[in-house]
Amino acid sequence: RYVNYVIYNSYKAQNNHLAFGYKNERSIVIPNGFELDKFCFNPESKTKIREKLNIKKGEIVFITVGRWDIQKDYYTLIKALCEFKKYNIDFKMLMCGRNLDYKNKELLSLIEKYRLKKHMVLLGRQEDIPALLSCADVYISSSLGESFSNSIGEAMACELPCVVTDVGDSKLIMGDTGVIVKAKDYVALSRAMLKCVTDNNLLRKGLAARKRIMKNYDIRAIVGLYEKKYEELIN
Repeated sequence: RYVNYVIYNSYKAQNNHLAFGYKNERSIVIPNGFELDKFCFNPESKTKIREKLNIKKGEIVFITVGRWDIQKDYYTLIKALCEFKKYNIDFKMLMCGRNLDYKNKELLSLIEKYRLKKHMVLLGRQEDIPALLSCADVYISSSLGESFSNSIGEAMACELPCVVTDVGDSKLIMGDTGVIVKAKDYVALSRAMLKCVTDNNLLRKGLAARKRIMKNYDIRAIVGLYEKKYEELIN
């Protein structure tokens, strides 16, 4: 109660802390921001990465970026991919992040169980995320819980339409530029993926996603919000 402000990066985080007894009159939400010069679509990266990963022409590329964690609910994602196979659409699923690699026996067991081996590309931890996002068609977040998802914002900045679960501030970040589904609903997730890849306005949605990030989450504007609060305290 002695501080001037408590700043949260999401409304989900704010609500959780208020429920624990934090003071509402001192709480402010300032979301995370994104370096839009770094996170942007690069057609050269798209061609280069697809060639490197032996992705066929016309093959749909899904991508998710995170870590191997129960909160990310990759179990539901894997089941959704199995369901998606029924639509007879050629696709690859790129998984990037810590322990999302071929050393992860639990993940490999899931892939084997649902007969997805030929569709999966496990990349593990990667440095050049903007290049990998540029090579994809749709970003997927299957999380059980989030606060403010950086990975969704980064994907949108790279002009990707997203399919995300309705957790944390994900719906607020994405707006109407992608598809929202309930957490743990693998059938709904699969149908949303189908909707994204068969929508004639897919390119427009990707461009709209970037515009939304530019409007609301440009890192320079977010820095400005912090500066404003510091100036208020100094004055």
